[in-house]
Amino acid sequence: MSTSLSEEEIKRLFRIRKTVMEMLKDRNYLVGDFELEMDRRQFVSKYGEHMKREDLVISKSMKNDSSEQGVFITLLYIIVVNSDQMPGRKKIYI
Repeated sequence: MSTSLSEEEIKRLFRIRKTVMEMLKDRNYLVGDFELEMDRRQFVSKYGEHMKREDLVISKSMKNDSSEQGVFITLLYIIVVNSDQMPGRKKIYI
């Protein structure tokens, strides 16, 4: 039986996701307007109050630059992990 995340945890995950989406768009990754405009209520509606970190994996492709020779595909995966599982890593506070 899973438990609901606290309001603070949901708020934190929402803010992290929003910041990551903005950073990806700034770095020329394909990010839809709906992903940038998602509010907290829509975030909870999509992922639920019992969301798991693996539900929040983000996979994005970089926009193609027509001036480049050949075809290059850049994929980026972002995975939210529990900091307790990553010894020697510093926590990032947002």
